[in-house]
Amino acid sequence: MRKTLLFVAGAMLLLFASCKKEYKADEVNITISDSTEIATDTVGAPLTGEIWDEEHRFCQETDSGQLVRVKILHENGTKAFEVEMDEEGNPKEGVFYNEKGEVVTPEQFVARYSDIIKKYGWAM
Repeated sequence: MRKTLLFVAGAMLLLFASCKKEYKADEVNITISDSTEIATDTVGAPLTGEIWDEEHRFCQETDSGQLVRVKILHENGTKAFEVEMDEEGNPKEGVFYNEKGEVVTPEQFVARYSDIIKKYGWAM
């Protein structure tokens, strides 16, 4: 269920860029079945690539329409958070990073980056 909310909520605000093509959020469709969510373009072809928000700080990576990874970036462009999905589409344990790209504990991250938690905490 968390994966569904993450993908659907995020896709509505995002841009998709892959293979030198860029898709606006309203050109990305999400089809939800009993066990999977599939991102497609308006023609119905499954998307493989990255869906970014307008600030280029939140990214959902898809492979053949399936969510495989979520990334959040710090303002300086370094990775702040990353989580991969398992074969069933469930999130694995996420990894948190400071602005220098060093791995930090979730507690250290929350203490230092409350602005990111407030904005993207639902995706973590």
